[in-house]
Amino acid sequence: MNKYGFLLFVALVAAASSAVIKGVTPDEQKEFQGVHKFCQSHPETHIDEELIGKLIKGEFIEDEQLKVHMVCMYQGFKMMHYGLLKDNIRQRWSKHYDGEYLAKLEHCLIEKESPEETAWNFVKCEHGIVGSLYA
Repeated sequence: MNKYGFLLFVALVAAASSAVIKGVTPDEQKEFQGVHKFCQSHPETHIDEELIGKLIKGEFIEDEQLKVHMVCMYQGFKMMHYGLLKDNIRQRWSKHYDGEYLAKLEHCLIEKESPEETAWNFVKCEHGIVGSLYA
């Protein structure tokens, strides 16, 4: 992806979640860029950017490779490792969301039958409540 495509991707993430996000720090932006670049650089976790764009908009296309990509992203953010790292996730959430949203988001911390299904359920649940800080 060229730098303009990535900037558009980040802008879409910011627009989709600006209503409830307290603000993404420069360090978080840098982290996102690094994790995304890492996941996209490996064939086993690479995904078509069009699918990511749809995901950000709340269009959840059932695609196994997209689910694998989401596991990679959440592992890179230290939100998953053989399952959800709930304390890490809560810590990230607390930087961006208030009490009402935090209570609702707790319902997203559900382990499914595989890491891919767990990540897929998590991204859909989180997006349904607050949009997506990290698509």
